[in-house]
Amino acid sequence: MLTGPVRATIDDAVREAVGEELRKSGGGPTLPGMERIARLEAVVEHLDKSMADIKSDMKEMRAEIKTEAKSTRTTMIVTSVGSVLAVIATLLSLQSVNLSAQANMLSAFQSGLTALQSKPTEPPKP
Repeated sequence: MLTGPVRATIDDAVREAVGEELRKSGGGPTLPGMERIARLEAVVEHLDKSMADIKSDMKEMRAEIKTEAKSTRTTMIVTSVGSVLAVIATLLSLQSVNLSAQANMLSAFQSGLTALQSKPTEPPKP
């Protein structure tokens, strides 16, 4: 930091160029409006911190969404496979019911044929 006559000369040159008096504050000479700039810089720093927090939160949410998407995919696959197996089981049970019904009809038909073949046919009585 400059001190002594060099500093005074620079301060005088700045006063003349700006056309306003420099005010002294804690850190040295400042131009009018420097306080406003300092407040704006503080706001920008606050916004930077907020954006960093938002970015971090977004990363966490993205990781959670990926995890949930994987579990949803797994659930959909398991449900689909279970549904297909249920349909196959239903078709097999219907086929077995159909086969048992056919077997019953066939045995009834065969016993009817056997009964007809073993008895002579008599004409119906009036």
